[in-house]
Amino acid sequence: MRKRRLKNILWASSILLLVAVLIIVPFLMEARAIDTGDAASILSIKAERTVIETTLSGAGVLSAEDATVIGVPDGVKLKEYLVEDGQQVEAGDALASVDTLSVMTSISQVQETLDYLKEQMEEASGNEAEDAVTAQVGGRVMEIYCAEGDDVQSVMLEYGALAVLSLDGKLAVDFETEAAVSTGDDVYVNLPDGTQVEGYVESSLAGKVRVCISDDGPSARDAVTVTDTAGKALGSGELFIHSEWKATAYTGKVESIAVSAGEEISGGKTLFTLSDTGDASDFEIFSAKHRVYEEILTELFVLYQEKTIYAETAGVVTLPEDTDAVLLSAAEEGYTLRLLANAPNGDDTVQYINYVGVVTRCSYGQFALNMQTAPIEVSDYLALASQSLSTDTMTEPTIYTPAAGTPVFSMAGGAWQQGSLNDIVAGDILLFAYSPESQDPVWIVRLSKAADQPDNPDQPDNPDQPDNPDQPDNPNQPDQPDQPDQPSGDQTYPGTDQGGTSGGQMPDFSGGQTSGMPSGMTSGSFFQQSGLYAQYQGTALEEEVMELYNKAKTEVLRLTPQEKVHLEITVDELDILQAQLGQEAEVTLDALPGRSFVATVTEINTTGSNSGGNSKYSVTLSMEREEDMIAGMNASAVITLEEHTNVLSIPVAALVDEGGKTYVYRSNSEEEGLGSKTEVTTGISDGENVEILSGIADGDEIWYEYYEQVPIFGRMPGGAPGGFGGFGGGPGGMPGSFPG
Repeated sequence: MRKRRLKNILWASSILLLVAVLIIVPFLMEARAIDTGDAASILSIKAERTVIETTLSGAGVLSAEDATVIGVPDGVKLKEYLVEDGQQVEAGDALASVDTLSVMTSISQVQETLDYLKEQMEEASGNEAEDAVTAQVGGRVMEIYCAEGDDVQSVMLEYGALAVLSLDGKLAVDFETEAAVSTGDDVYVNLPDGTQVEGYVESSLAGKVRVCISDDGPSARDAVTVTDTAGKALGSGELFIHSEWKATAYTGKVESIAVSAGEEISGGKTLFTLSDTGDASDFEIFSAKHRVYEEILTELFVLYQEKTIYAETAGVVTLPEDTDAVLLSAAEEGYTLRLLANAPNGDDTVQYINYVGVVTRCSYGQFALNMQTAPIEVSDYLALASQSLSTDTMTEPTIYTPAAGTPVFSMAGGAWQQGSLNDIVAGDILLFAYSPESQDPVWIVRLSKAADQPDNPDQPDNPDQPDNPDQPDNPNQPDQPDQPDQPSGDQTYPGTDQGGTSGGQMPDFSGGQTSGMPSGMTSGSFFQQSGLYAQYQGTALEEEVMELYNKAKTEVLRLTPQEKVHLEITVDELDILQAQLGQEAEVTLDALPGRSFVATVTEINTTGSNSGGNSKYSVTLSMEREEDMIAGMNASAVITLEEHTNVLSIPVAALVDEGGKTYVYRSNSEEEGLGSKTEVTTGISDGENVEILSGIADGDEIWYEYYEQVPIFGRMPGGAPGGFGGFGGGPGGMPGSFPG
C-alpha cells in the first residue's frame, strides 16, 4: 500500500515537472535570443539613390479578341462561300458572293418601308410637341438625370428618362440567403454611410428574399447589407425603386427644372419646361426610323454593285453551323423562281397554278380584287404579259393579304422588271402564280391595265349583283337591321381564320388545276351573305398598319482578329482603386519562358464578386499578339502603378516603428548595440526598399538587425514586431507606403 502511494506521488511529480519545463523553456529561448543575438545579424548599409516602383500582380489565361459578326440585310442570300472555316484572311479579301436578285428584292421592300415612313412623317409634321413634362402620378423624385440646357434626346439616349419617381414610398433590395427568413419579419438595412434603417421582409421564397425600406433618405443603387434584429448578417445587394415611373420627352432642350431629388410631389405637377420642341415626338420617331432604313438601303445598293462581301479586317473565319440557312442553293422549293434566278416561268418542270383578277381597291397590307375563280393555263408568261385580258369572267369579290416580301414583276422593253406592292393600283390585272409546294404565291405579275374597267372600280358590274331599286344610295349603310353600323376592332370575317386564309376550297396541288380560291384570298361572297361586304370597301382596309422591313441582319460568318490577345486578372478590393486605364504591365507566359511582353490596361470591371467578406475585381490587359501566342496559355502580369526615379532609399528591414514614428539606427557597438535613433519620413515602397523623404542624406550609413529566421516568440530586438509582415521580418511583408 505504501509502495503504491509512493508510485502515484512520483507520477504526479513527473507530470508537474514536464509542465513547468514546457512553460519555462520558451522564455529561456527568447532570453537567449535577445542576449546572444543568435537569430539576427547586424547589417550596415548606406542610403543611396535608386528607382522604386509599386505594382499590382495577377495571373490568368490568354483569350483571343472578340469576333466580328459579318451579316447581310434580311432576305439577302449567298451564292457561295469563298473561304473555308478556320481560314486566315486579310482585310479586303473576298468572303462570299451574294445573289443580286435577292438583294434587289430586299431593296424593293426597304423602299416600300421608306415610302410608308415618309407618309407617316408628313402626317405627324403638323403636330407641335408639348413644352412641359408633367407628373402623371404622385410620388417621390428619386433621380433627376438632366440639367438646364441639356438636349432632351441626349439625356434620353443615355438614361432612358429625364427623371424617375418612386410611387409607393419604398425602396427594395433582393438577395439570397440560407438563413430562416419569413415574410413580414423585421430587419435592419445598413447603408453605405453607416446609417442603419428599419425594414421588413416583403417576400421570402426558396432562399430568395426581398426587403423593403422607406424611400425617404436612401438612394437607389446604394450597396447595402441586411441583418436581422439580433445583428446576424442575412445578405447584401443593391437598392432599387420598388415601383417607379419615368418622366420622358423626346425633343427640345430642358429650359427649367421645377423639382428636386427627394421631393415628394402630387400628380399633375410640372417637372420640367422645355424649349425648341418643334414637331411632336411621333415625327421624331418616324424620322429616326427613316434614317435607319436609309442606311440599310445604302448598304443594299453597295451589295448589289459589288456582288461580294469583303473582309473589313484581318482575322480567322468561323462559318455558322447551319450554312444552308443563308445559301441560295439550299433554299426551299420555289425560291429560285421567286428571286427570278431564271425568268418568271424559268422552271419548266413545275406546273404552276395561276389565278388572275382585277384590282378594285388598294391599301397598306391588303388589296380588294374581283377574281376569276378558276385557274388559267399558261404556256408562255411572256406572251401573256403582252396580251390584254378581259375582266368579264373576273366576278368574285376577294380580299388578298400578301405575305411580306412577295415580289412583283412586270414586262417592260422585252425584259422582266421587278417592282413592289406599292406599284399596284386600282384597275391593274394581276396574275398570282402558285407552285405545288407553296401556300402563298411565288410571285405576282402585273399583266396590264383593264381596258374595260368601269369608272367606279369599287362597284364592278357583277351579274350576281342585280340592280335593286330598293338598294339605298349608300351601299356602306345597307338597310339591314342585323348589320352593325360600324364594326369596331379587328374583324374576323366569316369563312376565314384570323390570318385571312380562305375557308373555301383550296387548289389541289397534288395534280392538275382545280377551281377554288387561292390561299391568302377570301371570297367576297361570304361578305355579301353576312352583310359585311360593304365594310371591306370602306375604312377598315385603310386602317391596316404596314409591316416594316425587318432590320435584323442575318449572320453569315464571324471574323476573329489576330492582332491582339487579352488577359484578365483578379485584383483585391484594397488595390483596385490604384488600377487605371492605360497603365502598362509586364506579362510572362509559362509556355514561353525567358520572354516578357508589354500589355496595357484596357478595361476595369467595377462590379466585384464577394467571397468571404472580401471583394475581388477583374482587370483586363491587352497586348500585341505574337505568332506563338495561343488562346488558353497561362500568363502572369505585373502592373506598374507608380515609379519614382533617383530617390533616396534604404531597405525596408532597416525601419523601426515606435510610438507612431519611424526611426533608423545610425550607430552600432559591441558594448551598447544599435543606437543613435534618427526619425525619418518615408514615401513609396516596393516591399524590399523604401523611399526616404527626410531624416538622412545620400551616403549616410545606417545599421539594422536582419533575421534569417522569423522568431517564434515575442518581439524582435529594437522594437520591431516579429512574424510575417513586420518591418523587421525581412523583405516581402511591407505595405505599399509608410506614414509620412
